[in-house]
Parts: sequence; C-alpha cells; structure tokens
Amino acid sequence: DPRPEVELTVGGRVGDRYAVLEVLGTGATGTVVAVDDLLARKRFAVKVFVEGLDHGVATNEFGQLLDVKHQNAVRVFDLFVVGDRICLKMELLSGRTLRAHLDEHGAVAQAELMGWADGLLDALEALHGPPELPGILHRDLKPSNLIVDEVRGLVIIDFGLASAGENAVVGGSGRYRPALALAEALDLTVDLFAVAVIVHEAMVGVHPFGDEPTCKGQPTIDGSITGHLREALERAMDPDRDRRFPAAA
Repeated sequence: DPRPEVELTVGGRVGDRYAVLEVLGTGATGTVVAVDDLLARKRFAVKVFVEGLDHGVATNEFGQLLDVKHQNAVRVFDLFVVGDRICLKMELLSGRTLRAHLDEHGAVAQAELMGWADGLLDALEALHGPPELPGILHRDLKPSNLIVDEVRGLVIIDFGLASAGENAVVGGSGRYRPALALAEALDLTVDLFAVAVIVHEAMVGVHPFGDEPTCKGQPTIDGSITGHLREALERAMDPDRDRRFPAAA
C-alpha cells in the first residue's frame, strides 16, 4: 500500500518534505508536530488541522498570520495543503507553556509579570491591526497557548481558532473568555478579557472566576491587587463588553 500523505507519529511524514520528530500536542482543531524540513534542513513546528476545513475560509483566516512579525507571537512561515489537510508551518519554540510554569513555580512576581503582559498586549496590537481593518482575533488565549521564553517573555502560540474579523467562536476553552462570547459575534475585547484573566491567575495563583467552566458574571479579584492594576483588570473583565477596553493599544 502507498504511504499516507500525513502520518502524525514519530517517524511519520507531512507530505514528502517534512519528517515528524515529535508530537507536541493534539487538540480540537488539529495536531502540532516538530518536524525536520528535509529541503531546508532545519526544524520547524507544523500544525496539521483536522479534516474538513474549508480551504477558502482557512486561507482567509490564517493567511494574514504570514504578515505578522512580532517577538511575542510565534512566527508563521507558510500555509500549505497536504491531501485535504490545511497545515501551518511555524518556528519551533523550546520553552515551556505558561500553564506548566505556573503548575511548577506558582505565582509570578508582579514586576516580571507586568513585563510579560506588556509584550503580550503589544503582540495583540500587531495581530488586531488598525480599527479600519478586520485584523486577527486569537479567540483562545490561555496559559497553555503561551510559551515562556527567557528572552522574549510570553509568546503566543496555537492560532487554531484565529479569525479575521468578528466571528462566532467554535471550540476552545470557555475558561478564559466571557461567557456570552459563545453565543454572539466576537470583537477584540475577547482577547483582552483573556489577558486579564491570565494576569490575575499568574499573579495570585487563583482564577478570578473560580472553578466555573465559563467566565460568567463579575470576577472575584484578589484583595492583594490594588490601584490602577485592579481598575484595569475590572474593566477588561467587565461582563458588559461595551465597558471593556476597545483595543490593546
């Protein structure tokens, strides 16, 4: 029998060009593998999306990522098709996720965390673009989708739910976005909401919406967070999206 065009196991292939070195993760939208580019003789990460994606929609939604060059967002080099599977070729990062970092080390010192948050917001500004253009919404920011890099700080990865312009969300985790986002069109505030939840959890070790599966109602902000930071988190996580920050800038 002929060899499959896509084999997402160690020693497998993604087309003729990429040899799979390691399976980095599998989620609702696809599988990310570390690969050896047999032509360029370099290593990259490739996300192979689940079958059935509309190629036209995917090209529109993910094609914009090729133009994003920011140290706090994973670099996307190519969008290609193998068989009927959409694939994203990205830089291969070596750091651990913020989720793993928090699980091992606990809360992050405020000074370091604020530096990380500034880089994250700056990357979102680059992704979201100017107000007159549709821009890119990540839609699934969470600690497991952020890499901690010693030089770059937090780096956004996994654009599996990225969308050009307003769109209804499908899949992903409800733990880091407003509950109403499941039933209504999204805007830039959904990513900023997620940043606020992540900052709170990373700073005090507690999720501001407790153990709830979605971020519904008012957040419970820890008493140790005061002043302008508390005001900023309250505004970013306001259940009324019209009261939230309209942009990352």
